[in-house]
Amino acid sequence: MSRALDLLVARWSEVPPPLRERTDAAALASAWQAVEAAWPEFADDPPGFFARVAPRLAPEADLAAVAWADLALADACLRTLPGALAAFEAAHGEALDAALQAVGVGADERAEARQRLRLRLLVRETGEAPRLAGYSGRGPLRAWLRVATVREALMLVRSAKRRAAHEVEDDGELLEQAAVVDDPEIVLLRERCQDELRAALRAAVAALDSRERTLLRLSLRDRLTVDQLGALFHVHRSTAARWLKALQVKLHADTRAQLARTLRLEGAEIESLIRAIGSRIDMSLAGSLEPTAQ
Repeated sequence: MSRALDLLVARWSEVPPPLRERTDAAALASAWQAVEAAWPEFADDPPGFFARVAPRLAPEADLAAVAWADLALADACLRTLPGALAAFEAAHGEALDAALQAVGVGADERAEARQRLRLRLLVRETGEAPRLAGYSGRGPLRAWLRVATVREALMLVRSAKRRAAHEVEDDGELLEQAAVVDDPEIVLLRERCQDELRAALRAAVAALDSRERTLLRLSLRDRLTVDQLGALFHVHRSTAARWLKALQVKLHADTRAQLARTLRLEGAEIESLIRAIGSRIDMSLAGSLEPTAQ
């Protein structure tokens, strides 16, 4: 405690005035003990921590009752410190799964729900701060996360019901929508073999593994950029771009192979159809492959 107190006294001016006016260095040094006890690997800078979390504290909050250790874990995740996400998953992963299961999210959908929740919690969207930055330490992080998880689960359930009502039938339907073309000749060709095309697209998606399917949804349906995908999967943006390119190549190859097996068209016809499919999928994936402003 003496080291934390010494640092806080020496750098007291770094603590925002609204927090300084409500407490003193000794009280914050005492609060820091809870952080050090829970997360010693993230407890490196008491003044910096209190400066970062001060704006999140409610004005009327009882500082003695703030869940400082939970705030520290949230802060470490938002700063993307090494080991922070693993610590988060270890501390709260099972509770999140239980919350998803409680509202009827099946085992197959839980992985997607967890990814979507992680995205909303940790990745900045459309200029807004990540949702986890809204945690103020009033009550345990576990309870706050349960509310966020249930909200995300309900959104997922509603989305599944809409797909069941044929608004978007499945991932194959999503790709098929991406394959719509304006060329009258290709439209006519598509109409002649739409069942085979639908089957080829569905087969291509069915052949993807769970990570690739999640990547497909996030890229096509949620329009994430490579920067957002990189932050979500904790990889460099160039790695996310390579994943998308490999996914693009795999989808094209599998669709081509399936059509070649099932259609009895002249070479020029099937090449025209495949080029049309490829160009539209290219356009859908291009938004995630384009570099974003730094």
